[in-house]
Amino acid sequence: MSEIRRENEPQNIREAAELDGDVNKRLEIASYVEWAKSQLRIIFGIENLSTIEGVKLRNIIESLMPKYKKESEQVFQGEMNESNFAEMEEEAATIWLYEVYGVHNNNIPWVNIIEDETTGEKYTFEKLLQEKANEKKKELEGQGHEVWMHSKVPDDFKEYLRRLRDNAHGAEVFEPK
Repeated sequence: MSEIRRENEPQNIREAAELDGDVNKRLEIASYVEWAKSQLRIIFGIENLSTIEGVKLRNIIESLMPKYKKESEQVFQGEMNESNFAEMEEEAATIWLYEVYGVHNNNIPWVNIIEDETTGEKYTFEKLLQEKANEKKKELEGQGHEVWMHSKVPDDFKEYLRRLRDNAHGAEVFEPK
C-alpha cells in the first residue's frame, strides 16, 4: 500500500492543493520540500524523515518563502549580487538540522576533496584549510594534471547524524565495535 501512495504522491499533493484552493503556492512549497529532502539525503545521508521531521521542514520552507521571493526578485532586478543569494532548499536543510537536532551550520565539518584525474590520487583538506586546498589544486594543475575539487560532509559526521536521529526516535543506539 505504501508503494502505491509513494507512486501517486505528486497527484496526492496536487489534489490536496486543489482542495485548499491555493494550487500554485502548495505545489511550490511541496517542490521545495522535496528539493530540501534531496539536500538532506545527498549531503548529510538523511533519509526517510519522520512525520514530525517532515512537518518541521515544510514549516521552515513556508517561513523562508517570502524572504526567498524577495531576494530572487532583487537578483533579477540587479539589486542584489547572485553570489549572495542562498538557495532555499540548502538554507532550509541547514536550518532544519539546527532547529530539530541542534547542529549549527558552523559545526558541520565540511572537507574539500581534490581528485587528481591523471594519477587517481585523492587529497582531503578540512574546509578551514581552503587556502591549502587551493594551493594543492594549482600545484597539480601546474604539473598538467586534470584536477577536480569538490566539498562534502565526511562519512563519520553522517554516521553521527544517523545516531543522533536514532536516539531522538528511540531506536537502539549504534555502538561501534
